Amino acid sequence: MLQAYDNPSTKEVAPYIQSIWHATSDFDITTGVRYSYNDKTSDFSQWTGSAQPLTGLTAAQQAAAITQRNNLIGQTRSWFAETHQGMVSALGTATYKFSPNTFGYVTVSQGGRAGGPNPASGNLPIAIPKTVLSERLDNYEVGVKSSWFDQRLIANIAAYTMYDHNYINYVNYVQGTTVVSYLANAKLADSRGVEVDLRANPIDGLTSYISLSYDDAFYGSFTNSACPFEITGQQTCDLTGKPLSLIPKWTAVGGFEYAQHLGTLLSTLLIEKPLIGYFGADYTWTSSFYSGTDDSRYSIINPYGLLDLHAGIKFEDNSWDLVGWAHNALNKHYFTAVAATTAGEITARSALHS
Repeated sequence: MLQAYDNPSTKEVAPYIQSIWHATSDFDITTGVRYSYNDKTSDFSQWTGSAQPLTGLTAAQQAAAITQRNNLIGQTRSWFAETHQGMVSALGTATYKFSPNTFGYVTVSQGGRAGGPNPASGNLPIAIPKTVLSERLDNYEVGVKSSWFDQRLIANIAAYTMYDHNYINYVNYVQGTTVVSYLANAKLADSRGVEVDLRANPIDGLTSYISLSYDDAFYGSFTNSACPFEITGQQTCDLTGKPLSLIPKWTAVGGFEYAQHLGTLLSTLLIEKPLIGYFGADYTWTSSFYSGTDDSRYSIINPYGLLDLHAGIKFEDNSWDLVGWAHNALNKHYFTAVAATTAGEITARSALHS
């Protein structure tokens, strides 16, 4: 049995400043800057406990048994890793009001995510770096927001492109008969897409919405990834141009809620409060995507849609709210993760209604 100990520690400081300049009555410029400093440490040890004694075996047999044990569960080892990472984030947004109910905007921003010690354990290959680099994300977005018919209809559209340098990603590595997960940096991950959002209030008490998004997210450069299960005979593969995992290209969401006044309830504090009853439904559909970070064909999750229902009563001032809900009301059987094992089996996590 492999036993492990880790004592991760994170210290962060992040001062920031933001300002808005009203250049004209219709034109605003928002700027901001933030500096983040992260100090992370990890003191890791692993060892084999309660192992069967190898007495009675020859020296060659003992060496073979130890090698096999290390391949299955990992060998005794320890390390200390520490990172000191600072990064600057910046934001610039220009907003122009074309009319009282319509405005457009352009945003340019740069952010990031701190790296640090690799949290993997078990039989992590010795050659794998004990730390990962910080991410740097460059984002560009343009959009239009508008309202119509006395704000009974709101329509928004936005297009964006993002470049994520040193993208932090989990990698699955097959060693012996065991799959080990650890963090690695892909040199570049790209994402570009369009989002459309409509919200309507056609009659009093009824609110509805529908949104559609397209997100083409892929590895811009990842030449040293672990290989998918179906590729054998090599330790690394080039996933450049392949989709990022867990990100469907298409997502559609729609729903509504209807609320109606039920009269006035005399509270225990002898204060009259209007009572509201409401019910609604939400439907979410996603296209197919990879659940495994190596884009194995055995990790594809097919498209599916989920219906959620909710209903409740509340005070108009939201000081009290009683709600009930049903997730996946149509009892759709869908997968949340699919992967191949070293034994040649396909394993999956699935879900039903709740």
